[in-house]
Amino acid sequence: MPRMVLMNILIFVALFLVYFYACLFAVKLYKYLIERLEAPQRKSISYLIIRYVLWCIFVVTVFPMSMFFPLWLHAKFPIIEQTQNATIGFIILGNLVLVTIIWLGYKKKKNSFGASGT
Repeated sequence: MPRMVLMNILIFVALFLVYFYACLFAVKLYKYLIERLEAPQRKSISYLIIRYVLWCIFVVTVFPMSMFFPLWLHAKFPIIEQTQNATIGFIILGNLVLVTIIWLGYKKKKNSFGASGT
């Protein structure tokens, strides 16, 4: 294996892990902020607007970032030949990351598998 390809693989894996944990942090931060706004005494219109603004920021940043970052990373540090199947594979990888970070960010206990978090 050529040295440049090996270096690209190491850089890809390192940046992929940073990206994964950054996305997971963003989901947990969003969840924390929303839970802080859900207090019973805070049902005013201003808190509702803040929640929708936070949701819009979350959707506009986290979803595209988590879905398309592996594809962009592969374009910068190619590890396999660029084909249509590789493009689809990296988009699927990004979608799997999106599902995983949302699941990890919203589960209530470390060993929970159910929707209720128990």
